[in-house]
Amino acid sequence: MLGLHLAAGRFNPHDLDAEWYLHKNEADMVTRLNGAAEAGELLEDLRRLPPQEEEYHHLLEAYGYYRQLAVEGGWPFIADGRKLEKGMWDERVMQVRARLRATADLALEPAAVEGTYDEALERAVRRFQMRHGLEPDGKVGKSTLAEMNVPVGKRIRQLAVNLERWRWLPRDHGRRYIRVNIADYTLQLFEADTVAMAMRVVVGKTYRRTPIFSDLMTYLVINPYWTVPNTILLNDIVPKALKNPDYIHKERIKIYAGWSENAPEIDPASVDWNRLSKNYQPYRLRQDPGPLNSLGTIKFMFPNQFDVYLHDTPSHSLFNRSMRAFSSGCIRIEKPLDLAVHLLDNPEYDQARLRKIIASRSETTLKLPRPILVMLLYMTAWVDDEGRVQFRHDIYGRDQAIPVAIAP
Repeated sequence: MLGLHLAAGRFNPHDLDAEWYLHKNEADMVTRLNGAAEAGELLEDLRRLPPQEEEYHHLLEAYGYYRQLAVEGGWPFIADGRKLEKGMWDERVMQVRARLRATADLALEPAAVEGTYDEALERAVRRFQMRHGLEPDGKVGKSTLAEMNVPVGKRIRQLAVNLERWRWLPRDHGRRYIRVNIADYTLQLFEADTVAMAMRVVVGKTYRRTPIFSDLMTYLVINPYWTVPNTILLNDIVPKALKNPDYIHKERIKIYAGWSENAPEIDPASVDWNRLSKNYQPYRLRQDPGPLNSLGTIKFMFPNQFDVYLHDTPSHSLFNRSMRAFSSGCIRIEKPLDLAVHLLDNPEYDQARLRKIIASRSETTLKLPRPILVMLLYMTAWVDDEGRVQFRHDIYGRDQAIPVAIAP
């Protein structure tokens, strides 16, 4: 059992997370370990069973580090109170200093006035905020205080949960792939195991959650039409159309009398929006390409059962938010042109050429010269390239089912 747990995790992800659709790493332990024993390489083979990525081993080291912190007493609780910021004096500042020193966010400074919120402390708070996906304003408000007061035991469990997730991952994703971390709202493009491109993303709302799965991206579409999904029609479009009769026209949405390609277009004024329901949706709504299109100017296609894909967005201001769960399940990306140029890998399709195609507002499909694997993952703890332990809020509550099964 030890070998199986090291290679594929202690638990079946499908039993713990109903939205985990990645194929679990499988291993024939009996055959493998018998062969290793006969060759006198059992110990060496056991070392090769867990994930071999540096990210996994760094996370394992962080797990050991936080367990040691727990042995040493963890960190102090910071009392509730007013927001703390640079220039203030408050007895609670001493608690903040002790908390940040415990996780090496703040170095010990003998000359510091313990109750004064100085510049060094502000920098340390920013460092802590960046490690926890918070707005790095250098102030200790409600959100920052809540993260500082998460007990060390919960952080240990969080690290254990994500180590288990690593063991669930398939080992055959290759050296070139796109990884989206839903919990971190980020996308990374890996080339030869190195991050070649990174950007912020917007993911599904808490009630329209982005699933965990992978598939091959094979093409992209410039100036895509957007066919409105039925759930969005009922939950979003109908209330807006009832409130504003001109909404459909302003959003450049056309309504067709059926779902066939030759269905005639009808006047929005003829639609009785109150009659539409889950069981009665006779109309097909399609939004034209252009600046209002919900998919933006480019969508990146890796056909899947969820109709989830990467795409541009007209709502670019959302990328400035620290928490970015605003979509209906798809992944809105910050730099669609950069990603398109990189994936097309063709001097004929530089940004200038793509902008000309966008300006035409004509739907254009471009096949990628090389398909690329897209992995939508959910990691709430990891160690970054600078060796800093990163934690993220469990936005979908997916960690909750796993810690009860894993001892710290």
